[in-house]
Amino acid sequence: MTAFARPSLLDNRYAVIAETSAYTYDDDDLVNYAEFLRKHGRYKTKGGYVDASRNIRSLHRQQEDFQSSPSRSGILASINKSSLSAPPIGSTPRKIKAPEENELAALSNLVNLENKKKEYDKQMKLVEEEMIRAKQREREAKRLEGDIKKEQRHVQHAIRDLDVDTTKKRYYAEKSLSKNLEEKDKIEREFVKKREKQTKQRTDRLIDSLQTNKDKDRRNLLLCNDLSRQYGTKSHELQIKHQQLHQIHLDFEQKVQQRELEEARIKKELADIAMALNLEAQKAKADMKDFLTIADFDRGLTMKQDLEPEQRTNVTPGFCATDMTEHAPDARPAELGADSILYMVNALRSELKNGGFYADGQQIPLISAPIV
Repeated sequence: MTAFARPSLLDNRYAVIAETSAYTYDDDDLVNYAEFLRKHGRYKTKGGYVDASRNIRSLHRQQEDFQSSPSRSGILASINKSSLSAPPIGSTPRKIKAPEENELAALSNLVNLENKKKEYDKQMKLVEEEMIRAKQREREAKRLEGDIKKEQRHVQHAIRDLDVDTTKKRYYAEKSLSKNLEEKDKIEREFVKKREKQTKQRTDRLIDSLQTNKDKDRRNLLLCNDLSRQYGTKSHELQIKHQQLHQIHLDFEQKVQQRELEEARIKKELADIAMALNLEAQKAKADMKDFLTIADFDRGLTMKQDLEPEQRTNVTPGFCATDMTEHAPDARPAELGADSILYMVNALRSELKNGGFYADGQQIPLISAPIV
């Protein structure tokens, strides 16, 4: 707590009560109420009121203070004066008594004053004790009030905190409830949407399946009708084909017979023609052989006569088939042999090799025929 901070009134309530009290006591006496009552209390018994020892000593001190105080002396003087000046009630005026009677009356008055003073002191003591008790009760009441206020303040703080916590909890509860309600509504909407979507999909699938089945049935019906029509057409065409095939078979048999007859006739004619051609070929071949042999012989003789002895070259031209070698595996036609001889005759002597064998203008290393 700082130096400039204002002290709490609740903390200073005991100091204020102690300052306003008629008597100041120690802190231990203020705390211990039972000890305080035993020391300063007044107990009522059968014989009257009994004061504590401390109160008796304080009573003498208070009486001395009361006698020494000017206010008390003034009050007593006024009381004595009024008592002396005022005649007694119910008394009648009497004659002035003698001095002895006056002294007796004065003594009786003094005794009465002393008795009244004692009664007054007792009453004042009772008043002071009552004031002390009132102060004690006031102090206890203020202490209880302070405790009650403190507890009330604690209770108010607790209630305020509880209200704040309750408000927060209510706010969070309402917030969570609203959130849960929103989630519930959202889930319900999603569920309704999903259910409607599933119902729609199921309906669409059912409609699609029904439409697909109808399309399939319609296609199957159309296909069956088309197949029945095609079957009838094909069966009719097949019957026609069978008839045509039977007719073709009959025609084929007739044509085969005609062809066989024609082939037999043609083969017979071809055999006759082949025989005639073979005879003509053999006759032409024999004539050609004779002609070529004669021509080759004449040409060879001419070449021999034209050539001089020093320029004579012995070469072997390609041989041709004779009557003996006509059907040999390596036989050559007579035309090839004549061409080879003509090449040898027309070729230059420098291009020919003496003792060489030439066939079709090419030199062959092996000589399998006699040199001409």
